Amino acid sequence: MKFAIPDDEEEIEEKQSEKQVKEQIEEAVEEIKEAKTEIKTTSTEFTKEIKEIASEIEEKIDKSQDIEAETEAVKEEFVNATKELAKEIAKLKSELESERKENDKLEEVIKIEKIEIRDTNYVKGLNDDAETFYISRLDVLRDRLKVAKKELRICKREYVPLDKIRRTLGRDQRKLRIKEAQVAKQKVQLFGVNNHDIDPVKQAELEQDIDMLEGLKLSVQHCEDVMRTNVNRLPALEKTNKILTTNVNNLIKDIKRLELKLKDDPNTGGNNGGDNDGDDTGDDD
Repeated sequence: MKFAIPDDEEEIEEKQSEKQVKEQIEEAVEEIKEAKTEIKTTSTEFTKEIKEIASEIEEKIDKSQDIEAETEAVKEEFVNATKELAKEIAKLKSELESERKENDKLEEVIKIEKIEIRDTNYVKGLNDDAETFYISRLDVLRDRLKVAKKELRICKREYVPLDKIRRTLGRDQRKLRIKEAQVAKQKVQLFGVNNHDIDPVKQAELEQDIDMLEGLKLSVQHCEDVMRTNVNRLPALEKTNKILTTNVNNLIKDIKRLELKLKDDPNTGGNNGGDNDGDDTGDDD
């Protein structure tokens, strides 16, 4: 048996149900608003953090750029200072070389002036007796010979060792070619295909010749290194040595000729100006 629900009760239940739904909707709306507010706040804070991080990064980049610029400036300053220092060193070297050349020229001028003074003295002696003239002229020539010998000795200190090495190089190169041929021939004879018995005596001779060959190779290598280093220096020294040697020999001849005149001239009384034959005119080297 079913009981019918009054219309008023149904209406009340519907209203209650609508009220509940409305309340749920309002609660949902409030939750959405709160979520929006929270999202907005979080987004603002996150944006702020991002801006702060970006600002720090930009600041670090600026500092890095400043450091890099300072480093480049310091590097450029160092390079410029190094270049200036190199220029100053080169300038000082040039000035020292110029000063040395000037001093050398001054010394030569002083020597020449001294000799010219002596020349003036002996020319002045043309009006005096023959003996005085010859003695004065001999003194001048002997002074010139001393200067010439000194210059020749200085030149020979460099030239003679280099010339000796050059001659040693030529001699050792010839010996090396001969010894290489001998060693090659000995190896073929001793270790040839048809030679099954090795002679210990010949092997010892071969080892000795190989040692000599290695010594010649080292000598040739050393001489070649020295010649390569002095490839331009040696010809200049050779030419200078030849000129200075000729000058010394000519002065020696002039002195001997003048001494002979001094000895044979009847106006000199047979005086040879101090009997200096050989002592002052002989080559010291």
